[in-house]
Amino acid sequence: QERSGPFLAATRELIEVSSLRRQIEYVADEMRRMEGVRVRVPERAMSDLALASVEDQESLLDAADVGRAIREALPHMDFDAESGDATTMAELVEETRPALEAEATRSDRRRLQARVESELGDALDPQGPVPRGNRYRLGVRIAQELETHGIGLPVDFPAPPPTEDGQPHRLSVLFWEKTLSPEPQVQTLLLPPRADSEYCYFPFRAPDEPVQIAARIAVFHRNRNLQTGVLRGWIGTDDAGLSFKLDAAPFPRFSGLAGRQGIGASLIFNDDDAGFPRVFPFANGRAGHVDLSVDPNMMKDFKDALGEDIAAITAQADRFEGLRAEGSVELLVKMARRGGNLMRMLKQFTVLGGELDHAEHVQVVCARAGAFFPAEYLYDGQIPAAETSLQPGDPEDTRVTRLCGGVPGDAEAALENGECCGAYGADPRHTVCPLRFWSLSKVIERHAFEPDHAALPDDFQLRAGPPTQRAHTLTPLKAGLLAASDIANRRVPTTVATLKARVEAVVDRTPLQVPGDWAGWEQAIRRERPSLLVLLPHHGRHGSSDYLEIGAGARESFIVDSYVQAPGHTDTRPVVLLIGCETSDASVAFEGFVPQFQVSGAAIVVTTIASILGRQAGPVAGELVEQMAAAAQQGNVPFGQIMRDVRRKLLAGGTPMVLGLTSYGDADWLVAS
Repeated sequence: QERSGPFLAATRELIEVSSLRRQIEYVADEMRRMEGVRVRVPERAMSDLALASVEDQESLLDAADVGRAIREALPHMDFDAESGDATTMAELVEETRPALEAEATRSDRRRLQARVESELGDALDPQGPVPRGNRYRLGVRIAQELETHGIGLPVDFPAPPPTEDGQPHRLSVLFWEKTLSPEPQVQTLLLPPRADSEYCYFPFRAPDEPVQIAARIAVFHRNRNLQTGVLRGWIGTDDAGLSFKLDAAPFPRFSGLAGRQGIGASLIFNDDDAGFPRVFPFANGRAGHVDLSVDPNMMKDFKDALGEDIAAITAQADRFEGLRAEGSVELLVKMARRGGNLMRMLKQFTVLGGELDHAEHVQVVCARAGAFFPAEYLYDGQIPAAETSLQPGDPEDTRVTRLCGGVPGDAEAALENGECCGAYGADPRHTVCPLRFWSLSKVIERHAFEPDHAALPDDFQLRAGPPTQRAHTLTPLKAGLLAASDIANRRVPTTVATLKARVEAVVDRTPLQVPGDWAGWEQAIRRERPSLLVLLPHHGRHGSSDYLEIGAGARESFIVDSYVQAPGHTDTRPVVLLIGCETSDASVAFEGFVPQFQVSGAAIVVTTIASILGRQAGPVAGELVEQMAAAAQQGNVPFGQIMRDVRRKLLAGGTPMVLGLTSYGDADWLVAS
């Protein structure tokens, strides 16, 4: 049909991004940060914002006061028409634009810094001697300029937004070094929105003999780890050679943290310089240290064993059909024994047992690439006996270990509603309760990192960060993209087609594209700009390189930006479901690809610790997508909660491999339609 005159079309996404209300929210939040900056406010805006009490309406006002006034008035404003509030705010934005642009270019690059001082406060040269046997203190602060003999991390500390009452942010700083401070010390650091912080201090005594140190310094906000670095060098030699390097930075951007839900505990996991694994739990201003060097191979053995157990589902799938199947019960008992032993070590060697018990949301930071801490498999209960039985049987029979529940269906119902059926308490030694696994009882927020991040002081800021005050939601159902290895259809030829239909039933844009190679995938990313990436790849290794294979043999070892986001559309931060299918190498996992997807723009990456059957990978991915759709309809559901509920539902339905399902990224992202 012919039309006269111009025709204008806009997507819902474009309207949302360009909405005046969203722009005004951003302007108000930016102005609230600009304490002491004077701006000119148009007369009508001064009246509408109740700022007309000043004598001269052309007077310059403090930008922070204007920002707070906008925030208070914003809920009552109407932007449905160009007149009224819309015009008033547009005039205000235009008038204050020069000040906002100047503020955006102002140098405010503060960094986490440290320096060694004598007891009297005299700073020592980080390259000079630190004499043995004396008492010192380590000063830590966040500031723009290095003071004399200070050393700082190579990346900026994220600038905080203003607090509601205008007070500084209260941060916690952890200091630990196996010789200088074998018990972690924690001090409070007050960080103003703009100015440098004061020092907080950690006393220590240099040993009588020279010692090489590797001190961990970590900063937390409401139990969230923001940055952690390692101070290395020598004490008691002529040349200390101190250096301060970034170890991890889960939240490159501070914005939005103040208004977000706090978490219960944080676990930093890394190997020390001798290669021994160590865990640093932190909760409510207290820190612990767990030395796992009593068994240096514990984490590797744990990971390999879990991979082998889950991969056994591939080799003997019939033994795992259902929650009470023989293989499923054996698997749960094996995992509970390993996870219970590790949980016992955490509680035995740290004072944080109570905090860990009550923490509903746990952040796990692995401070080097490839590091693996099995938080999902921690089992908060008695270590069960090894022998297993399929049926509840006689309650007096204590020779075997059974699945929780007096009758078949109890454990399934408990998983569905998240409440224990009560059978565990009667005989915990011979009862395995699924809800005592952390992955089924807590929200796990996991972060993985590449060592190269420390060498990218500027580009590191481009990494997908946490929700901010401007964008705290994900919209994964706007458009999707699916790719799968032909292996996914090997046992059940309809696996990929069924998954495609399930995804198409909930995403806005259909039909769903299914590229057969990486060139087609890249073209589809550019064309579709998807917010959901679903991959069922085959994961293999050629020589020393891992690869992901889709289609009939299309392999790729390096995930680049154009595999995740369309050029020029970096605001689209997709959810990636990386659910690998059948491989013979049970020890191969996907952590190496996770940071590649994240650095390239993914907000969340869901993956497994071991590859699984395609006939299981398809239903798992489908369930995740449908749960995201249900959450989007409900509104304000964090992604971490979706992950926990999906694990519960799939395990109750007889898919034990979901215990190997994990997600990397901020668990507080809210899923929206």
